[in-house]
Amino acid sequence: MIAAWAGLVLGLAGSGHCAGMCGPLVLLANPRDTADGHADARGITRHVALYHAGRIGIYVGMGLAAGLAGGALAGIGLGRWLAIAAGTALVVSA
Repeated sequence: MIAAWAGLVLGLAGSGHCAGMCGPLVLLANPRDTADGHADARGITRHVALYHAGRIGIYVGMGLAAGLAGGALAGIGLGRWLAIAAGTALVVSA
């Protein structure tokens, strides 16, 4: 029973990420319905392609920003302190 409660709590904790990252992308790339109320195959394909391109683009941009910031901090001699802070944050979050 403890595992079920832990799963519920972790699921609720992660739902903010999904709403913030995935929600706007899904709304943007929503396929348009045809006259009969169903999405056509081309609309669904476009929807999936736009969704994944947007998601991957956001992750690439965030990774690029983090890498540039880390490189800049390491370049000015703070690499060791950055590694200690990142390791501490990883242990604390676990």
